Amino acid sequence: MKEKVAKNIVNLLYYAIPMTLFLWYLQTIFNNSIWLDEAFSMSMIKQNFSEMIHHTSIDVHPPLYYILLKTIGNILEGILGNSIWAAKLVSCIPILLLIIVSNTTIKKMYGKKTAFLFEILILSVPQIMNYAIEIRMYSWGLFFVMMFYLYMMKWRKENRKEDLMVMTVFAILSAYTHYFALVPVACIYLYNFIEMIVSKDRNKLEIKNMFISILISCILYIPWLIVWIKQVLVVKENYWIGEITLPIFKSYFQFPYLVEENPLFTYLLGGILVLSIILLWIKRKEKDIWYGLGGFLAPIGTILIGVIASKLLRPIFIGRYIVCSLGCLWLWVAILLTKYSSEKEEKQILQYKNIGYGVLIIVLFIIAIANGKNLIHREKEYQQEINRTLSYIDTISDNILIFDGNQIQRVVAYYYPKTQTYVYQKDITELTKQVYRQTNMERIEQLEDIRKLDKNVYLFAIDKLILEELSKQGYQYKECGTYNIEHYKFSIYEILK
Repeated sequence: MKEKVAKNIVNLLYYAIPMTLFLWYLQTIFNNSIWLDEAFSMSMIKQNFSEMIHHTSIDVHPPLYYILLKTIGNILEGILGNSIWAAKLVSCIPILLLIIVSNTTIKKMYGKKTAFLFEILILSVPQIMNYAIEIRMYSWGLFFVMMFYLYMMKWRKENRKEDLMVMTVFAILSAYTHYFALVPVACIYLYNFIEMIVSKDRNKLEIKNMFISILISCILYIPWLIVWIKQVLVVKENYWIGEITLPIFKSYFQFPYLVEENPLFTYLLGGILVLSIILLWIKRKEKDIWYGLGGFLAPIGTILIGVIASKLLRPIFIGRYIVCSLGCLWLWVAILLTKYSSEKEEKQILQYKNIGYGVLIIVLFIIAIANGKNLIHREKEYQQEINRTLSYIDTISDNILIFDGNQIQRVVAYYYPKTQTYVYQKDITELTKQVYRQTNMERIEQLEDIRKLDKNVYLFAIDKLILEELSKQGYQYKECGTYNIEHYKFSIYEILK
């Protein structure tokens, strides 16, 4: 009887711990602070669906995320009463879905230990949870790519056409969510296709079905492929990402396990990855181990393709684009760390394996708690700062606001669409004009034009150089304070004309 009760408690913990961590993280969505890309997302979904797709075709991302954000976000906004909270919750949904999939499909395929470890890994890695509360497409890209990877392994393991169909659907969804969700899908497709061809027990029917899946994915992507080619030509001429140096290149390979606030946790997560690679070599004779290697190769392929494309065109790759491939990586790790070579091996080392598993879970749980505290603290600070910043802007929003940087201008314009804002000598692209058309954003070329403005003028300055230019033009100004919106820090000055 006692054993049964203990077993029930353990089984309950398998469900309760990940859900408790998820709900604990969820408090971070109740925060009205957003940065530039999030302001763009929020402005984009104010358009109707046809306008969104059109504007996305001018931008550098596919349209599916914005369609999901607008559709689901509108429903959640009706429940929460706050559009920003609702949009952040939309980004949390894929993590909840991963927990559900882990407790169903992954548990059925690999066992509850693998499923539980995967959930704890997902909730421990800060790079995943940081982007799971951001109003962007990374968490959805991660979910779709991970589901494609999971069903790729399921199909290869069980050879069911239903799994092949589901796998293909998730490949297409990934491609329409983010271009660097398409890349890990392509890497996994390519690896498995080659592995099937060179395998000793090659199955021609399997190879044929794989080819058909790839072909269908390509055909269904053709409608957006034309748009993608146009976007590449635009990006080749102009894009905001800086040059990829050797230190930056190295940092990409650290990104999947990086814990900026705690180097020790970085080493621990990195050590878990190294241990997985060692176990891959130890278990290399097992056929189904090689099915999953694509999960390890996905982030590597993403980095290499991103860097090569950046060298051939112009810099188009940044660390956060790796996020979409991280679900595959950590599922691969969870499988390797919990898989036994045989029942005999399991019986021989079960005791030591359970001890090691328990220690690993405790370490990851500590990392998850520490990362969660850091994330919650950061978001609370952002909330305090945005409250202070917007409280002051409320008092001057009937005047004219001038910015020395267009990033701050766009974020402030989202919060205050009726306020007249100008950016000094920075371009406002046609896409920005269309997406932010409900705002009053303009450009001012010369500082002497300030005298022509018919209202009081306030300057939002990131750089002190503009103050020197104002002084040369004979303007006086009064500092009103220093403020923050997320990671943007600026000072506000009243210009005395």
